[in-house]
Amino acid sequence: MSSDENFLKSKPELLYDFPWLPLAKVKFKKIGQVNPLDFITWLYDQYGDDINKRIESIFEDALNNLEIIQGYRADELNVYLYWFLKILLYLLNNTNVTNRIANLYSKNTRKQLKEFRDEKMEYLYWICQDLGYNVQYYLDSVKISAIENTNLSVHFIDFIKLSENLRDDYRRLVNNALSHGNVFISKNQLIRLLQEHVRNEIIKFERTQKKEINENDRIHLEKSLTALPGFKDTFEKIKTLIKDKKMDLVNDYSETISYKEGENLSIFFPPCIKFIFSKVQQGQNLIHNERLFLVFFLNALEYPVDQIISIFTKLPDFDDKIARYQVEFAIKKGYSPHACEKLETLGMCQKDHKIFGDEICREGIYSKKQERKMKITHPLFFVSFKKSRYFKEMKKTSKENSNTS
Repeated sequence: MSSDENFLKSKPELLYDFPWLPLAKVKFKKIGQVNPLDFITWLYDQYGDDINKRIESIFEDALNNLEIIQGYRADELNVYLYWFLKILLYLLNNTNVTNRIANLYSKNTRKQLKEFRDEKMEYLYWICQDLGYNVQYYLDSVKISAIENTNLSVHFIDFIKLSENLRDDYRRLVNNALSHGNVFISKNQLIRLLQEHVRNEIIKFERTQKKEINENDRIHLEKSLTALPGFKDTFEKIKTLIKDKKMDLVNDYSETISYKEGENLSIFFPPCIKFIFSKVQQGQNLIHNERLFLVFFLNALEYPVDQIISIFTKLPDFDDKIARYQVEFAIKKGYSPHACEKLETLGMCQKDHKIFGDEICREGIYSKKQERKMKITHPLFFVSFKKSRYFKEMKKTSKENSNTS
């Protein structure tokens, strides 16, 4: 048995706190290796109503965009809840819901890890060891800036792997202390990387399932599981929660709009994109974040690669080979465009711009069903909403004209 297994098994509360640790599968392999139907049957026999209350609470917290899991309890059931959650996400087959769950779990993890005081700093080391990341813990701290010391380093390959989806400045190797292949990072930086690992684990599971999913198998499993009274009630409640939150979920990200040749979608673009396009038209250089956002945005709308590249030809520093490589690389990564909250953080939101600003971005939209105004949270939803409203108005005008003629 490895030293990290010895340590983690001597600290079962760590496995209960962090059910995504690989060692949890080893410790609980007897039940973790059974088929989903037997696992759920056993789970309800052991925990009954408690499983329903806690799993429903997790979905409510996720759909309400909370930062923590309310009523989170570090016990053995917490491990089984995590596995149960993955079964539910497989059955629901809903990318938006999976993203919400992934975000909630990752943020909850960050809060838990931040509670480690200096005397428990080594816990971060053992957690990383179990995850297979080459992290070093030093008894004597190392100075990494004028005001900060650290006891932690991570091998540069693992650092790159963990940070590839992050857009924080510190993710760049050039911004970090590097010695003999190890990147010295602070406790908070390591926690941020672990947070991203947790988020990616849930999203990766969903993406893998989508590639391998056999719809008949999914339907068959759903029928088998909903024959269990306890599970059926929970599953129906969760689907109702999702249905009630449909507007919010669509607002998170919309995949309903896609570019068609000859169509002018630009009239529906949000202020942030219009502002970037205005800079392009004027022959101004774009900053790095603007270039990336523009590529991610147009790719999400399924613009052809050549058409995206043609936009950059107007930039002063345009180089066809470099532009093509960068655009194709960004598309290959499959990143979705920044949400509105991220754009505000980056200083790229233009909702108040004197030319391109838009009331929808500033004030939100009114939901009759929810009887309240809802903020626009994603630029792609802005496009979807604008286009939908445009055609409704066109249809209304056409009807009024036909009635008066």
